[in-house]
Amino acid sequence: MPTCLNCGAQNSDGSTFCANASCGAYLGWQQAPPPEIEARPPGPKVAAQRQEARRIALSAVMRPGALAVTPGAAVGCEIAVRNSGTVVDQFTVAVVGPASAWATVTPSSLSLFPGAEGTVHVTLQPPRSSATPPGPMSLRITATSREDPTIRAVEEGLLTVSAFSEIAVAELVPQTSQGHRRTEHGLTIANNGNLPLKAELSASDPESQLEFELRPPALNIAPGDVAPARVRLRARKRMWMGSPQTHPFNVRVQPGGERPIARVGAMRQTALLPSGIVPIVLGAIALLAVAVPLWIFASRTLGLNSTPTAATSPTAPVAHSSASASASASASASVSPSLSTAPTTAATPSLAAQFAGNWVNDDSSTPGITKLIITNQSDVLTVHGYGKCSPSDCDWHTRNTTYTGSPVVVLFDFGNGLTHQLTMSFPDSNAQLSVDDDSSSSGVHTYKFHRTSVIKVYPGVVNRIPQSP
Repeated sequence: MPTCLNCGAQNSDGSTFCANASCGAYLGWQQAPPPEIEARPPGPKVAAQRQEARRIALSAVMRPGALAVTPGAAVGCEIAVRNSGTVVDQFTVAVVGPASAWATVTPSSLSLFPGAEGTVHVTLQPPRSSATPPGPMSLRITATSREDPTIRAVEEGLLTVSAFSEIAVAELVPQTSQGHRRTEHGLTIANNGNLPLKAELSASDPESQLEFELRPPALNIAPGDVAPARVRLRARKRMWMGSPQTHPFNVRVQPGGERPIARVGAMRQTALLPSGIVPIVLGAIALLAVAVPLWIFASRTLGLNSTPTAATSPTAPVAHSSASASASASASASVSPSLSTAPTTAATPSLAAQFAGNWVNDDSSTPGITKLIITNQSDVLTVHGYGKCSPSDCDWHTRNTTYTGSPVVVLFDFGNGLTHQLTMSFPDSNAQLSVDDDSSSSGVHTYKFHRTSVIKVYPGVVNRIPQSP
């Protein structure tokens, strides 16, 4: 029975207000609160039960366990993942190691209930490249829990990558060379396979007109490497004059155990003497044919005139001297016409002088020689060359050569193995100069030049050679 704390009256159970009419106090405020119950932590058995309820575990199996693949092709396998834990979990599957760059996993993750199993597909496609190493390698595949990333399953298999051979042979550079007797071509060979390559080189021409020198005759090329080779040609016969002749040939690259690869080229052999020199040679021969008999005749005439004078006037030295002087004057008068045309010393400066002048290449867009300035001092020619450069021509400076006949050869040696040998002649007339440029770097090129004059110097104007005649 509740007791009213205000007036002390006893009230029946369940009363809300005091039954004392003079009090009437609210009894609910005066009741004591219920006793507190002390909270205790769960015991060891309950904690173990809760930990057992959240156990995380998984397993993974690779099928099949060994794979073989050819670079450029694809191979696949399956990974079976099982949730051996007691909670729903998500597992991420990935390929680790060298093969990871070639792998595709579909799907990349699985969500599994406890006791459930799922499958992912792994596709491996190594590229067909020299960087793909041949042979066996370890294939590692992992499955990782999202709930606890420290828990994972690792499955290891074996992946064997096949070896392959692949060779690339570039075209000959240049494909057609030009020269009097010797030319050179370049060849590049690349090993695009994943095995070391040994290649042997050989060359032949169907007409048997050429001799070949291959440097080197055999090459050892590592995977992914490129090796250069040089093919040097020599014509078996010299061609003194006439039209150029073309000699086709082929170079074969023989990889070990495979079919040979052939590259076709040609050598355009030019004559040593241009066609314009023939009239000059014939004219010189005709001149000598006339001058030599005249000189012999004059010598004999001089000897006959001197002998009688000495015999008939042995005691008259003054008369002998007078007769000798008269005979000498007569002989000189008869011999001088032939002697004025016969000596070659008078012809040499005139023939050397035909090269003197300012010469400009007919092809204004040429990548080679643009102009030549040639002067002569007797039979010594001074050649000042200019080559194509940007924005202005390169100055090759001057080289001297002695004229001994046409064609004229002058060598520009720039060092480090870079040379330009110029062979100059007049194939048709003195109006056009033909120049064969035998370059150590780019082979033989033929240019045509025309004669021009230097523009006069006026105030404010710089000397230059015009671009067109």
